[in-house]
Amino acid sequence: MAPLTSTQAQVIKPLMTELAQDYRPDVSLHVWPLLFPIAEVNQLEGTYMRHDKSGFLELDIRRAKTGAIQRIRRGWKDETVKLDRRTMAGEVSDTDVRQAENIPGAMIRLHQREMTQTMESVSLQIEIEAAKVAQNAASFASGHSAALASNARWDNENADPQVAVSEKKALVRRKCGREPNVLVLGYDVARELCLREDIKEEIYGDMPRLDREMSMADKLARLARYFGVDHVAQCQALKVPDEDSDFVDVWGKVAILVRAELSAASDTVLHRVTWGAGLRLRGFPQAMDSYRDDDHTCTVHPVETYDTPVTITKNAGYLWTTVVD
Repeated sequence: MAPLTSTQAQVIKPLMTELAQDYRPDVSLHVWPLLFPIAEVNQLEGTYMRHDKSGFLELDIRRAKTGAIQRIRRGWKDETVKLDRRTMAGEVSDTDVRQAENIPGAMIRLHQREMTQTMESVSLQIEIEAAKVAQNAASFASGHSAALASNARWDNENADPQVAVSEKKALVRRKCGREPNVLVLGYDVARELCLREDIKEEIYGDMPRLDREMSMADKLARLARYFGVDHVAQCQALKVPDEDSDFVDVWGKVAILVRAELSAASDTVLHRVTWGAGLRLRGFPQAMDSYRDDDHTCTVHPVETYDTPVTITKNAGYLWTTVVD
């Protein structure tokens, strides 16, 4: 099978880059964009701005005719951050190309589909890295994490998850100046919460048991109302070390409560109050030059990005571990 012609390559590469940059992870599958909203940066390495209390100062800004102008000085976090380079390639086999050759437009759609699937795999790798950061107590301020045991675990009828979250919402608000708006739950944590009698009553109300058919998305929306946050997400991501191994959860039995700046443009996220951010080098992700692999009779489409999950304001979040038995 002949490699892509120069004309085909000129058409496909821009399409691939556009697809990669337009790709948005499905937060019902990958929760990292909720915990680490994308923040565009211009350098691979450097210091970054962090939230401080300057925006909350009580000041008298009334001014006489020749009085001094009050100023606010912003803070900087004196920490060097280096973005991680992440590269992955998808491939289109000659067999698939042969099947698409005689269908108008199918060739381009074939390569576009491969790029979308590659970006889904890239997102999983970022999800795995995000889980390492977000499940580490060192990513939170002192006193902003707890390992639950016995009756304190949320699957125990004597525990009160609503009160626990409410108390930590108040703690985070006092420490960072903004109330948390995102609660991320490990797969088993969300599942066990939905089986609690008090929460089932909150979710279903007076609905007869036999009529209790509701999607998980609707249940999570009602959990968000129950906990008083904008978003509740259940961690769904699975991984395998190799194709012969069983699936394992990327996330453990955790609950992570954070203030996440989800509404700001990506180039202003770091100026706001946010627990974490996904640092992304401006202009990425990008499709690299496609190339022919005759040994494997396929065309290879590499894509590169610099998405790097980091903690920005440690006191803007709270972590519970071993949340259920």
